[in-house]
Amino acid sequence: MQLGFGGGVLAEVAQYTEELIARHDPRGVVMFAGANDIAFNAETETVVERFDCMYSRLRTKLDAS
Repeated sequence: MQLGFGGGVLAEVAQYTEELIARHDPRGVVMFAGANDIAFNAETETVVERFDCMYSRLRTKLDAS
């Protein structure tokens, strides 16, 4: 199943974790994210923090299901 949207940054991906990913209770997730954060000149540390936030939210949702 391919779900997602283009043009977003990691903070937006984290915001839509439940709608896009967790409600489908996937066995695995492949994600390409962070390129737009870098394109918008986000600091490396900021991109890593945003990824960690998104990952934590996803992990919490999937562990709860």
